[in-house]
Amino acid sequence: MSTFRLHANGSIYVLHYYGGSNPIRISTKLKIDPDKWDKTKQKAKSVNYKYKGKSINRELIRHQSAIESTVQYFEQNSGFSIKNFKVKYQEFLTPGSISKSQIYRMKFLDFFDKKYEEMKANKQIRHKGYGSTLNHLKGYFKFRKPSFEDIDMSFYSAYGKHLQSENLSKNTISNHWKHIKAIMKEAYIQKLHTNTDYENFKRTREESDTIYLSEKELDAIYNLKLKGEKDRVRDYFLIGCYTGLRYSDWDQLNSSIIKDGMATIRATKTGEQSTIPIHPRVKEILDKYDGVLPKKISIQKINEYIKAIGLQAKINENIETRITKGGKVVKSTDPKYKLMSTHTARRTFSSILVLNGVSPYLIMKITGHRTLSSFEKYVRIEDLQASVELQHVDFFK
Repeated sequence: MSTFRLHANGSIYVLHYYGGSNPIRISTKLKIDPDKWDKTKQKAKSVNYKYKGKSINRELIRHQSAIESTVQYFEQNSGFSIKNFKVKYQEFLTPGSISKSQIYRMKFLDFFDKKYEEMKANKQIRHKGYGSTLNHLKGYFKFRKPSFEDIDMSFYSAYGKHLQSENLSKNTISNHWKHIKAIMKEAYIQKLHTNTDYENFKRTREESDTIYLSEKELDAIYNLKLKGEKDRVRDYFLIGCYTGLRYSDWDQLNSSIIKDGMATIRATKTGEQSTIPIHPRVKEILDKYDGVLPKKISIQKINEYIKAIGLQAKINENIETRITKGGKVVKSTDPKYKLMSTHTARRTFSSILVLNGVSPYLIMKITGHRTLSSFEKYVRIEDLQASVELQHVDFFK
């Protein structure tokens, strides 16, 4: 296991724990203002921070790759010592100084596996999506060990057909390609391969038939008489509906961070900071728990409870949805409560504000969406605004 540590003077070091001994300490020869260092994520807070003209975070990726390659080398070769470890580390860090035959060439799935384990160890939310992609790839390749060069346009064509045969939705397939491209790009940056075919892997998505709740439906949920876990899930769900926070950030909210009716929270997923007005019902829920929300249960269990709560609140309007699976459009009609999930809370918050005439740009300041196009994919602004304007047309009165 390796970590990056910051010295008091701003110097960044690699600490690697090998075989249970004292950590091997290696200087990266990088420096950063301690205020700009994220201790939890072990990297610079911004990708824009540089040292001697080089991106600090990109350089840290190179150092991490060098450590991983060195560990792989000594797992397969004898002669380990701290001195030899440091020598090999420098060789992998500057591969141009040695012949290609001396460089350990990590395979595509090995590298993917390493990146996935890193995400998991660092408790990054995205690790589950990458884990799913990795499992699909392993199932496809079976006992084969593809090199980075094997991830070419022929693979793109064959694997695309395979994913469709698995009856996956178009958006799920798009996410798999997103993860594969990201892994290939990171390996390319680390100079583990020279194959750029991945840049031509196209991703196609479709607009999801998503739902949001009305203010009347929120009132119905709020007024339910509930007990135990269902009561706590209802409270968490309402916090999501009234703040626009993602599920991963619901439990960041507490009374101590509320100042003058506003709460400032940095999103776990993106690192974006948002300042959110606190709705009276949110304050009421926090007061109920003495300012600190109870521990969340698993998202799977929460989604089960949310549907049960929706049923109890009689949110049973029939909703038709369409999704492309296995290359075919599949239509279905379900009562609205069956479509409710943690995602519904954030969409409800954004949709209600749009319907109340709030500028999308102001809403984006709260939700943390960086571009209008990404926000429009999340909330169908034009449809919502059209419905508001049509209500005021005399023809319909």
